[in-house]
Amino acid sequence: MSSPSLARRVLAAAIVLGIAAELLFARSALGVNVLVAVIGLLVAVALIRRPGARMDRLDRWLPPAVVVSASFVALRADPLLVLADAAITAALLGAMLVALAGVAVTRGTFLAAVEVGARLGFAVPTGAASVILEARGGSGPGRAPAPITRLAPFARLAPVARGLVFGLPLFVIFVTLFASADAVFGEWVDALVSIRLDLGELPGRAVFAAAAAWLAAGTLWAVRGDSPPALAMRGSEVRSLGAAAAAVRSGGLRLPATEVVTVLAALDLLFGVFVGLQFAYLFGGFDTLAATGLTYAEYARRGFFELVVAATIVGLLVVGLEATVERRSRAYVASLVGLMVLTAVILASALLRLRLYQDAYGWTELRFYAVAMIAFLGCGLIWAAGLVLVARSRWLPHALVASGIAVSIALNAIGPQGFVTVRNLERAMDPSLVPPGGEVALDAAYLSGLGDGAIPPIVEALPRLRTADRLVLLDILAREHERLAADPRLTGWPGWNLDRERARAALEDLFGR
Repeated sequence: MSSPSLARRVLAAAIVLGIAAELLFARSALGVNVLVAVIGLLVAVALIRRPGARMDRLDRWLPPAVVVSASFVALRADPLLVLADAAITAALLGAMLVALAGVAVTRGTFLAAVEVGARLGFAVPTGAASVILEARGGSGPGRAPAPITRLAPFARLAPVARGLVFGLPLFVIFVTLFASADAVFGEWVDALVSIRLDLGELPGRAVFAAAAAWLAAGTLWAVRGDSPPALAMRGSEVRSLGAAAAAVRSGGLRLPATEVVTVLAALDLLFGVFVGLQFAYLFGGFDTLAATGLTYAEYARRGFFELVVAATIVGLLVVGLEATVERRSRAYVASLVGLMVLTAVILASALLRLRLYQDAYGWTELRFYAVAMIAFLGCGLIWAAGLVLVARSRWLPHALVASGIAVSIALNAIGPQGFVTVRNLERAMDPSLVPPGGEVALDAAYLSGLGDGAIPPIVEALPRLRTADRLVLLDILAREHERLAADPRLTGWPGWNLDRERARAALEDLFGR
C-alpha cells in the first residue's frame, strides 16, 4: 500500500527531475539532453518502483531500445528526423514504464495496449495531485479521518481550489489560442502579462521546472503501481495488457462535480470575454486600427485555425465530462451548455474570418475542408447541447458519427477539386468578384495540380483565360493527357474512376485521341 513516506520520496525525486529538466531543456535544442533525461527518469523509477513488481521477460528489450532511440536524437540534426526520433523515444518510454509497473506489453494485444496507454496518459498529468494529498497524510482506505482544525471552515473551498488548479492547463491553452487568433484579445493578454518585475529569468524557469516536476511526479506515481492512478497492477504477478485493461474499465473514473463546475465557470468567463470582443470588433466594426495597428481586413483574416482548434477541444471536453462527471447538477448543465453556446459564436467568428480570407485570396482545398470542419463542429455542438439538456448524452457519439457521414456525403456530392477550380476560374475571368486589395491573378500551377477533378472545368474555361495563363495550363494539361493515356494503372477497368474518366474525355476533346 502507498504511504505518506513513499509519496514524499516521489515528490523529492520529482523535484530533482524537474530542476534537471529545466537545466537540460529550457534553453537548449534537442540533443544529448534527451538521453540524459531518459537515463535520469529510469534511475528515479528504479528507486521508487514497487517491491516485487517484475518486468515480463519478453519486455526486456524495451530499456536498451529506449536508450538507443534517445541517443539517436543526438546523432542527427535533420529537424524531421529529430522529431521522429523524439516521438519514437516517447512511445518506447511509455511502453517501458508500463512494463516496469508489471504489465506485460510485448505479449499483449494492440487494443489492450491502447487502453492501458490511455490510462497512463491520464495518470501522468493528474497523478501529482494524488501524490501531494498522500504526502500530506490525506484520507484513504483504512486511514482515520484528519483531525478538525481551525482551518476546517475553509475545507468547503477545497473542491473549488482543486477545480481551478485542474482547469489551469485548459485555461492557458484557450488563452493562447484566442490571443493568437484575435489581435485585440492578444493586445489585452499582452497588457496583462507585460507587468515587469525585476526577477530576471527566475519566474519562467520556476514555472518550467514546476511543470516538469508535476509530470515527473505523475509518472513515478503511476509506475509505482499501488496508487489510485496506477496501471491496474495489484500484487506481484505479471498481467497481460488485456487483464490490465479489464481492471482499468472496472475502476470507473469519476470527476467531482464541484471541481468540474469550477473549471467550466472559468472557461465560460474566458469565452465570454473573447466573444464580447468579437461582437465589438469583428461583427460590430469597432476601430481595429487604433486597437491593434491592423486594418479591419488584416484583423479579420487571421486566427481562423486557432478558433477551430479551440472549438474542437471544447467538443472533446464535452464528451469527456459527460462520460466522467459524478453528478449532473443544474450548475454543471448550465455552465456546460453555456460553454457550447459561446463556442458556437466562436465558430461563427471563424467562419466569417475564413470567408473574408477566401474572398481576398480565393479557394484552396484546405479552406474547403475547413468549411466542412466548421459544419461538422456546428452540427456536433447542436447535437451535444440538445442531448445534454435532455440528459441523453450517451447518444452523442452516435450523433457525431451520423453528422460525419452526412458531411462526407456532402463533400463527395460537391467534389472539392472541381468546386475549388470553378470558384478560382470565376475570380480570374470576372475581377469584380474580388474585393479591393484581393488577389486577382490565377494560380495556374496550383489549379492544374489539384487532380483529375479539376481538369474538365479548366478545359472548359481555357478560351476565356488570359493568354499567359492559357499557355501555362495547356503545357500542364498536355502532360496530364499523356499520363492518363499511358499509365497502365489508370487505363484498365479495375482503376475506373468518374473524375478520371471525365478528365480523360475532356483532354481527348482538347488534344484529340
